[in-house]
Amino acid sequence: MTDRILIVDNERNVIQALRRLFRKEGYSILTAQHGEEGLGHLEEEEVALVISDTLMEDMDGIVFLERARAIRPEAIRIILSGYPDADAITEAVNKGSIYRFILKPWNDEELKLSVRRALEQYKLSQENKALSERVMAQNQELMELNLGLEHRIQERTQDLMIRNRMLLLSQDILENLPIGILGIDEDGLIVLVNRQAQKWFAPEINVTLGRHVNILFPAKIAEAAKRASKQGKDQERKKSEDITCLHPCGDRMLSIRCFPLSASTHAEGIVMTVEMNEL
Repeated sequence: MTDRILIVDNERNVIQALRRLFRKEGYSILTAQHGEEGLGHLEEEEVALVISDTLMEDMDGIVFLERARAIRPEAIRIILSGYPDADAITEAVNKGSIYRFILKPWNDEELKLSVRRALEQYKLSQENKALSERVMAQNQELMELNLGLEHRIQERTQDLMIRNRMLLLSQDILENLPIGILGIDEDGLIVLVNRQAQKWFAPEINVTLGRHVNILFPAKIAEAAKRASKQGKDQERKKSEDITCLHPCGDRMLSIRCFPLSASTHAEGIVMTVEMNEL
């Protein structure tokens, strides 16, 4: 982007001399002979450097610089004046935040060097501003991401707490059902057993996790479990296997039903229910 310089001076010959001086430097030059005209340029254009005299016909030069600073605070300001008034210089520095005070008549090379350094400072300040804005935007984005993550963690934690309560409740319900419940995996191993099932098979059969149905139960029960497990692999033929058999102790009858697990459970195996009937 071409550096834009605003030159404000009530003497036309000064403006023309500065235009000639900067012609080969590649700058975009705006000029004004009055303060209000110069402020108008600042309102409409992005200006990197303001070169101004302290004497103007329509307003005090210090007032102009102060207003210029309010409109374009990032622009660098240089005073080019033929009146070295110490008080005016001090006031200009305090109110207009002046980068440099240069006396007329100026040395061309020194003025070009001052302008070049002022523009370098402007570019550096703009780069720092852009970097700061980018860091602030990234910090804001990171903050929003953290808030979103925190919200998702809270939702996930709440969901896990609800699921945990559901699991504990379902386990409690399972343990206290008035019928015996066993879970048997596709290999025929006991993976779940509730209190009532253990009670009704005891003391002759000790139903514990990890034992195989073929070893644990009489052949009639083991065969029913095996048939139900095979049906679980046939989605169209799923049905329960129901049997009634004598308890090993010989004084009661057991009503047993074996249900193959449905495909929606993403697991293979059966659920066995056990009810006891007195002889």
